[in-house]
Amino acid sequence: MSLFGMDWGLDLSRITCPTTFWHSTDDANSSMSAVGRLVNQVPGARLRKWHNGGHSAAARNLEQILRTLLDDIR
Repeated sequence: MSLFGMDWGLDLSRITCPTTFWHSTDDANSSMSAVGRLVNQVPGARLRKWHNGGHSAAARNLEQILRTLLDDIR
Protein backbone atom coordinates (compact mmCIF):
# COMPACT_ATOMS: atom_id res chain seq x y z
CA MET A 1 0.00 0.00 0.00
CA SER A 2 2.78 2.43 0.76
CA LEU A 3 4.12 1.99 -2.76
CA PHE A 4 1.07 3.78 -4.09
CA GLY A 5 0.96 6.49 -1.40
CA MET A 6 -2.25 5.17 0.10
CA ASP A 7 -3.21 6.12 3.65
CA TRP A 8 -3.02 3.10 5.96
CA GLY A 9 -5.73 4.51 8.19
CA LEU A 10 -3.58 4.56 11.32
CA ASP A 11 -1.24 6.98 13.01
CA LEU A 12 2.12 5.21 13.27
CA SER A 13 3.28 7.73 15.88
CA ARG A 14 0.74 6.21 18.32
CA ILE A 15 2.40 2.78 18.32
CA THR A 16 3.66 2.08 21.83
CA CYS A 17 4.93 -1.48 21.65
CA PRO A 18 8.54 -2.34 20.81
CA THR A 19 8.83 -2.38 17.02
CA THR A 20 11.61 -3.71 14.82
CA PHE A 21 11.84 -3.54 11.06
CA TRP A 22 14.15 -5.86 9.13
CA HIS A 23 15.21 -4.86 5.64
CA SER A 24 17.89 -5.60 3.08
CA THR A 25 19.95 -2.70 1.80
CA ASP A 26 19.62 -3.93 -1.78
CA ASP A 27 15.87 -4.62 -1.85
CA ALA A 28 14.85 -3.58 -5.37
CA ASN A 29 11.16 -3.48 -4.40
CA SER A 30 11.42 -1.16 -1.41
CA SER A 31 14.20 1.35 -0.97
CA MET A 32 16.04 1.94 2.30
CA SER A 33 14.85 5.55 2.22
CA ALA A 34 11.20 4.42 2.10
CA VAL A 35 11.75 2.02 4.98
CA GLY A 36 13.61 4.72 6.88
CA ARG A 37 10.63 7.07 6.58
CA LEU A 38 8.38 4.33 7.97
CA VAL A 39 10.75 3.53 10.84
CA ASN A 40 11.02 7.23 11.73
CA GLN A 41 7.25 7.45 12.20
CA VAL A 42 7.16 4.75 14.90
CA PRO A 43 8.48 5.97 18.27
CA GLY A 44 11.53 3.99 19.36
CA ALA A 45 11.43 1.68 16.35
CA ARG A 46 14.60 -0.15 15.40
CA LEU A 47 15.84 -1.02 11.94
CA ARG A 48 17.93 -4.14 11.45
CA LYS A 49 19.65 -4.33 8.08
CA TRP A 50 20.88 -7.17 5.95
CA HIS A 51 23.35 -6.49 3.17
CA ASN A 52 22.92 -8.15 -0.22
CA GLY A 53 19.84 -10.06 0.92
CA GLY A 54 17.41 -8.83 -1.71
CA HIS A 55 13.67 -8.57 -1.31
CA SER A 56 13.23 -12.02 0.26
CA ALA A 57 15.91 -11.59 2.96
CA ALA A 58 13.37 -11.84 5.77
CA ALA A 59 12.05 -15.17 4.48
CA ARG A 60 15.57 -16.59 4.51
CA ASN A 61 16.32 -15.22 7.98
CA LEU A 62 13.22 -16.20 9.93
CA GLU A 63 15.24 -17.93 12.63
CA GLN A 64 17.24 -14.77 13.29
CA ILE A 65 14.06 -12.70 13.42
CA LEU A 66 12.35 -15.10 15.83
CA ARG A 67 15.41 -15.28 18.09
CA THR A 68 15.53 -11.49 18.25
CA LEU A 69 11.84 -11.27 19.10
CA LEU A 70 12.20 -13.90 21.82
CA ASP A 71 15.24 -12.14 23.27
CA ASP A 72 13.26 -8.89 23.37
CA ILE A 73 10.52 -10.37 25.55
CA ARG A 74 12.85 -12.01 28.06
